[in-house]
Amino acid sequence: RYRNILVKVRPGEEAAVLEKLEGIWKRLRPELPFSGIFLEDALNREYRRERSWGKIVGCSAGFALFIACMGLFGLTAVNVVRRTKETGIRKVLGASSADFLFLFSKDLLKWVAVANLLAWPIAFVAAREWLSGFAYRVDIGIWVFVAAGILSFLIAGLAMSWHILKAIFSDPVRALRYE
Repeated sequence: RYRNILVKVRPGEEAAVLEKLEGIWKRLRPELPFSGIFLEDALNREYRRERSWGKIVGCSAGFALFIACMGLFGLTAVNVVRRTKETGIRKVLGASSADFLFLFSKDLLKWVAVANLLAWPIAFVAAREWLSGFAYRVDIGIWVFVAAGILSFLIAGLAMSWHILKAIFSDPVRALRYE
């Protein structure tokens, strides 16, 4: 009637105890096969599963981040090209570099903020559900989401920076002659 029996074994005596347990098992339940495993092996198998799942999630997140950065890079390129004449006029009238940074990044960073606000509750629920399956639970704090939000703004800024810097340091005469 017992499915699992836990036996504490002294180091170095594992093979002898396993043989003895198999003999007892065959005497008591010859119709069922004996399968003796060590707790350490079972735990290692579970942790290996978690590590491989972590690699899959990490690679997927990296790929999604790459695609998102390429999208921001492309949107910034379109935005800068569309506003070439405006950029030239603003430069001639004395706009600073900060004005250009604000001009080109405000619309896209607004969408990054909206994406963060939508993703935080979903990520919180998913993380809480995943962490509830462990014996030793860790509460997930708000600082994780704030750090992820700051990181997403930094990554978005880096993705957009090439085209924005190119527009800042471009010659206003060429920009006005462009159209």
